[in-house]
Amino acid sequence: MAYKRFESERFSDILKKPILTDSVGLPRYWVVVWSSFAIHNLAHSSETKTLRYIDAFYVFSEELCGLGYLDKILANLDISKIGELLEAYFISLQNLDEINSSISNKWDYCVAFVQDIVKYLSGNIIDEYNNKQGLSHINYLYEKYGQLKIQESKIPEPLRSLPSSVVKELYNLLDVDSDINPFKRPISRWNTFIIFRFALHCGLRRGEMLLLPVNAVKSEFDNNLGKIRYWINVTKIDEYADLDKRHNKPGIKTSSSYRSVPISEITAILIQSYVENIRGKPNHPFLLNTQKNTPLSHEAISYYFDIINYMLPFEVKLTLSNGLRKETVDPHDLRHTCAVVMLNRLLEKHSMDESLQQMRAFFGWSRESDMPLKYARAVFEDRLASVWMDIFDDHIELIRKIPEGI
Repeated sequence: MAYKRFESERFSDILKKPILTDSVGLPRYWVVVWSSFAIHNLAHSSETKTLRYIDAFYVFSEELCGLGYLDKILANLDISKIGELLEAYFISLQNLDEINSSISNKWDYCVAFVQDIVKYLSGNIIDEYNNKQGLSHINYLYEKYGQLKIQESKIPEPLRSLPSSVVKELYNLLDVDSDINPFKRPISRWNTFIIFRFALHCGLRRGEMLLLPVNAVKSEFDNNLGKIRYWINVTKIDEYADLDKRHNKPGIKTSSSYRSVPISEITAILIQSYVENIRGKPNHPFLLNTQKNTPLSHEAISYYFDIINYMLPFEVKLTLSNGLRKETVDPHDLRHTCAVVMLNRLLEKHSMDESLQQMRAFFGWSRESDMPLKYARAVFEDRLASVWMDIFDDHIELIRKIPEGI
């Protein structure tokens, strides 16, 4: 998938959004139109994923019928050829050796895109006869293709939750004072360690971390607990938008993702120490900062984890390969692991239904989301049977790592 982005101040914000282009660099016309009204409110990461699904359909049509074919038959409202192309695409997806949720989503978004464009074009036809014909086309497409579903492989994908041995190794590797820490600069060591804790202990997504302001940590004395409680607010602050010059701007995934996330006292102390001793005084309000005094980016986090994965010992990669069929770790694996551990904790005190609702609130899922159910099986697996997060939170070594002044 190719992106183009207009950065000139003369363009509106809508035109500054990324657009899909074909192999010769021209915009894919109807997906540009569709993205302006169908997915313009999505977070950047969700928008990118959706555009990837649609681009796969464009690429398929070009390999089968030539450059520009899909845009042409959509513009002509050639329902017969649109139907033939949809049918061919469905068969190609269903015949893949391994079918997962991503393959299923490709089909669902493809059908939604085609139906939306046909509806859009039919609504702009003035002639009454053709308009009725356009509406019949929409009904035809929905009845014949809208209810088709890609059947996923019966063998479930492994949960991307990490065994405790892998987590322990990551703690050893990312210890800011460790001799084996692969990062030389203090700010890189602290950035990776805080990102690690945000994902593992708070279940934050990348975009949520990158949007946190420098004063992210909140606190108040809780009379019921008899101690100070700490939390961070996951939100997007509008007045910071003009100050964010990152090319790939972070965002909040859905409306359910706006939430308050409780954090431990140790996490709060670590963040405050980072702000006072490591972060510096950049001219931007975001918590995570780079050596060049710019806000940390998605690309920087990917770079950090490329280095971390390169440094993982052979036995750790073997453990990952045996359990998860891969040899690398990314921030979302840590978020998944956080979900498994939290569900394990909640089920010790609450019913399944209550536990799942608390999970939805903590991780920013909607009340109807079935995401928590994906972790129910993992809490009973031997490699995740012990809840090790409390152990790490209580380690006095973490307190000793906090510098008094640098």
